[in-house]
Amino acid sequence: MKAKTLFLMALVAILAACNSNNPEQNKLIGKWTEPYHVNTTVKSITFDANGTAYYTEKPDTTWEVIITWGGIEEKLTYTVKKNKIYFSGEYPSHPMRGEETQKFSFATDYSIEGNTLTIDSFARDGGIRTLYIKPLVLLKQ
Repeated sequence: MKAKTLFLMALVAILAACNSNNPEQNKLIGKWTEPYHVNTTVKSITFDANGTAYYTEKPDTTWEVIITWGGIEEKLTYTVKKNKIYFSGEYPSHPMRGEETQKFSFATDYSIEGNTLTIDSFARDGGIRTLYIKPLVLLKQ
């Protein structure tokens, strides 16, 4: 009986963690990106239903001259509560430099109007090495 109770409690915890019945969070699911042919790079965030967000920044290939840079990709986790997005992650370590991985988290206001997502303040590493983008405006793809 005790094993069955523990199993049920674990199952409820797993289902709660994977719960996609958050209407606020469901509005974010999908890929959001900056418009092309505005800056030399294009930033985007893809929000998955499981609470994972993938940030990318890559060269804008619509220009005649394209910068030679491989881009950036970061994996974050997120939750949404009361018109705020709570991001967290780990800034990658650089073993060659003897650096350790640093955990970070931050919360930011956001709004969605039509197909436009405005994140008030965003830094792919929680501001450890990069400045916050204020605001980050993205379009639904």
